[in-house]
Amino acid sequence: MKKILSLVLALIMLSALVACGSKFEAADADDVAALNTRIAVLEQKQKDMEEKAALSTRIAVLEEKVKELEEKGVPVAYVPAAQTQTVAPVESAPEAEAPAEPAAEPAAEPAAETAAEPAAATASSGGLPAVTPGSLAGKAALLTSVGQSADVDVVATLCKKIKLDVYQNSTIKAEELTNKYQVIILAVGGSNKGLGAAGIDADQELARTSALIAKAKELGMTIVAMHTGGADRRGTLSDSFIKPAFAAADIAIIVESGDADHLMYDILAANNTPTAYVAKAADARNMLKELFGL
Repeated sequence: MKKILSLVLALIMLSALVACGSKFEAADADDVAALNTRIAVLEQKQKDMEEKAALSTRIAVLEEKVKELEEKGVPVAYVPAAQTQTVAPVESAPEAEAPAEPAAEPAAEPAAETAAEPAAATASSGGLPAVTPGSLAGKAALLTSVGQSADVDVVATLCKKIKLDVYQNSTIKAEELTNKYQVIILAVGGSNKGLGAAGIDADQELARTSALIAKAKELGMTIVAMHTGGADRRGTLSDSFIKPAFAAADIAIIVESGDADHLMYDILAANNTPTAYVAKAADARNMLKELFGL
């Protein structure tokens, strides 16, 4: 009887060990499956990182190409990926009323130039008083934006090319103005994207512009209003900034294609403001050079 009981007990213990072994095997299988899943996740992350690195490299190459085109004076615009994945030079297209901004707005360079120094600007006053060469010679200048468009960078590039040292602050406020500067250059052109990047809306920018002009006049600064964007930088938004800037201007420089409707001309004529109309942004460089006696 004892032998039978011992045999039964042994069988029970053996069955228990077999059952435990099955559980361990199942646990091992689960661990392997979990490990394989983790490996797959890590491999996918690595693949994503490699794709991201490749995309960053592609973006860098495209940005370099854009920079080369801009240095040659070729206007560049980005088009939606659904149409194409490359950037292409485009002809100017009018800015829509209350325009929607493009996906990116590169800082445009002046129109195409040769390696040699260009000839003197062919400018016209359009029947308004002509600007006086050398009238700003020796005066320190500050450059700011009115409307937060990329045109302020265009003007900054023009100044750099003629070695005119200007202090650029696109969002400077009236209380920051001092008599350290005798000239304030207003690069006029509205951009919803630029306003958003500056963290302000159009009304706030108009208020800043108004206060800035009042302070500049109080300090006796010469106000130079520039519109270099041509027809591309016209529309309801830009016009709201054009009106106060050019009404306050002591001197105006305008790319003529931007004033086909004579909005700026009529404002300037009312104040008999010395004005230079130029064919392209590069010619505005020469007008600045003449004004500052460089």
